[in-house]
Amino acid sequence: MADTKPWYQSKVFWLGVITTLLGVIPIVTELASQTSVNPAALGTALTGILVVIVRVWFTDAPVTHPLGLGDKSDKS
Repeated sequence: MADTKPWYQSKVFWLGVITTLLGVIPIVTELASQTSVNPAALGTALTGILVVIVRVWFTDAPVTHPLGLGDKSDKS
């Protein structure tokens, strides 16, 4: 059995967090200046949120080291 790591060590999780921030920062700036919200920024933020939700709550696969480098089982 492969060694697993916590969900917060998942690269997909952090990609979702970064994507969310890339969308949220322009939205906050636009709301602060009382201009209309850019639909592209809103779409980016929602995509990032969706990636995080799917990875954390709906993915059953364990997070393992790429290429199985953390696998300590005897394969002989």
